[in-house]
Amino acid sequence: MANPSEKFKQILVYTHFLVRRPFNYLRSLRESINIKINAFIAFKLKPIFSRRNTFFNAHFLLLGLFAKADGAINNEESNLIWDYVKHKLKLDGKEQTKAMRIFFNAGHKAENFTETSQLISRMTAGNVELLSPIFEVLSELAVADGALCKQEEHYLTEAMHIFKMERYEGSSHKNPYTILGCHPDDNVDKIKKTYKRKIAELHPDRLATLGLPKEFINFSTVRFHEIQRAYEIIKAKRQIR
Repeated sequence: MANPSEKFKQILVYTHFLVRRPFNYLRSLRESINIKINAFIAFKLKPIFSRRNTFFNAHFLLLGLFAKADGAINNEESNLIWDYVKHKLKLDGKEQTKAMRIFFNAGHKAENFTETSQLISRMTAGNVELLSPIFEVLSELAVADGALCKQEEHYLTEAMHIFKMERYEGSSHKNPYTILGCHPDDNVDKIKKTYKRKIAELHPDRLATLGLPKEFINFSTVRFHEIQRAYEIIKAKRQIR
């Protein structure tokens, strides 16, 4: 015969599940509606402030959706995003709080991850140089707890496809050719063309016209200077004029 206390616990757990289920559904529904509203604001109304706010929200919603792919956000994932917010993006106190709130309040709906990825891709005009830092954070989140679950792997593959980053190699390297996206066997003309294209894609003035938050522009500017330094090294070695 079942222990009465154990049976009571089971009833409580089941009751909690029944009570929470509609709330979780409503939160996912609200999240999905907000994504569509933000996309409409960003691409139909197009005020610069709204675009910046939409990108900011979508950015941290995407990270939160990814972190919850395995069920819940753990301490390692939370610490990683906090470091990203505070030290890499260098957000001020108010925006740090806002970013972490969006991150923690993200739901679990897979369709929302797809829609948010597509929204971010459209807002950056599909610029791989702008999307690579976001994909890099997703990659770090995937292994933050030392394990990669199937849903995280699925999300990474989906983001790579949406962001068109099938050849992404990461930025944790010092090889100037890899940083520039070239091969040592490439001729001078190809190296010059690649450099000019990447510099144009990451130029701060161009990023400002996309309506991206200044913190993200500053973060991308680091990559801009990294590419410049890589080209200078190649230029000196190859004696390019």
